Amino acid sequence: MNWKPLFEELCFRLLGERASWPRLLVGVVLSFIPGLNLFAFGYLDRYTRQIRATGDLELPAWEDWGGLFADGLKFLIAWLLYWLSPVLVAALLSQLLGQAGLGLVGTVFSTVATLAFTLLFSCALYRMQSKNDFRTLREVRLVFGMALALWKPLVLPLMAFYGFYILVFPLYGLSFFLGFLLILSYTVLCLRTLEQHSRRSL
Repeated sequence: MNWKPLFEELCFRLLGERASWPRLLVGVVLSFIPGLNLFAFGYLDRYTRQIRATGDLELPAWEDWGGLFADGLKFLIAWLLYWLSPVLVAALLSQLLGQAGLGLVGTVFSTVATLAFTLLFSCALYRMQSKNDFRTLREVRLVFGMALALWKPLVLPLMAFYGFYILVFPLYGLSFFLGFLLILSYTVLCLRTLEQHSRRSL
């Protein structure tokens, strides 16, 4: 099945063009500042909506700050429910396993859980954006189905996301904004492409 876009091409498109750097820098700086990071959340939400609607990968301008804040709140709710809360629970369980002398098992469990919840969050966000309705966040079974349909082409990008996030975590604004920008963009692009492929197959 040759429908999936290339992760390497997406990374080069977003990070390799100097014209994109000022817009990326704004997002990175805002991500360091509690409260103001909601604008960075909103930017990620707006950019992924743009990709879902048009497939356009050009980074949008930083404008309509009130809209960015509102979009950031929506993004935050989905992120808390599908990523941060379960990842923190997984980290706690990993520590308990380590204290029980099962450090390697705990590390593997935490890593796999983070990869899985990153994929689930990406799918939940896509679903919420497609319906423009918070209630879709309760459609856990449907979100799991989306993730199961998509996990194979996302294994390596998810591992790249995790490695980058951990490696650069001391600069958490950088790791958060760039990490989620890349993985969310790629997931949305894959889901959009898969939907188009499915329609053509009907």
